[in-house]
Amino acid sequence: MERLTMQQLCSFVTDDKKYSDKFVLLKAGDIMTLVKYYMIGYRILLLVGRGEVDVTVNGRSYRLVEHDYLDILDGTLCRFSSVSSDAELYCMIVTMDFLVDSLRDVVPGPSNYLFKVVMNPIMRMNSADASVMWRQMRMLDGAMSETAHYYRAEMIKLYFKSFILEFGNILFHEQGWQIPEQSLAKRDLLM
Repeated sequence: MERLTMQQLCSFVTDDKKYSDKFVLLKAGDIMTLVKYYMIGYRILLLVGRGEVDVTVNGRSYRLVEHDYLDILDGTLCRFSSVSSDAELYCMIVTMDFLVDSLRDVVPGPSNYLFKVVMNPIMRMNSADASVMWRQMRMLDGAMSETAHYYRAEMIKLYFKSFILEFGNILFHEQGWQIPEQSLAKRDLLM
């Protein structure tokens, strides 16, 4: 089993699936090319619209199904095992630089979310919330595919931010968390 760096991943995918060497957006067929690699060192956000995906996170196996959302932190070991033939999914692979740049001065969710993700990286959404998230992913996919768009980089960051904010909204409403009064400083976000 070989480790896949972000630079290697970016060399495998076409221009319409990557932004610089900081952001990659994959679909179900693309995930199968990653099966022989393990990944660590970047954030992985995966949303399943249909079908099944088997993934191993820090040695523990999970099966993701329709409406599941997977969030893998950059220090977590991840490996995809299989993807069903009927799977529809989006998988974002993101560097910390891209996250910080896109989410500047924004609190993207509850403060204890990251601790919960370490314990359980999968969130099962209801169909209404999954529909909202799927719509956000399609908009991001559209921005990614327009490689000649003059503002492509800005659009990708905007739609990524929109995706994260919609997800944060779902977390606040689902869990009954209180929305913070002030935004998070950049240094606090990095911590």
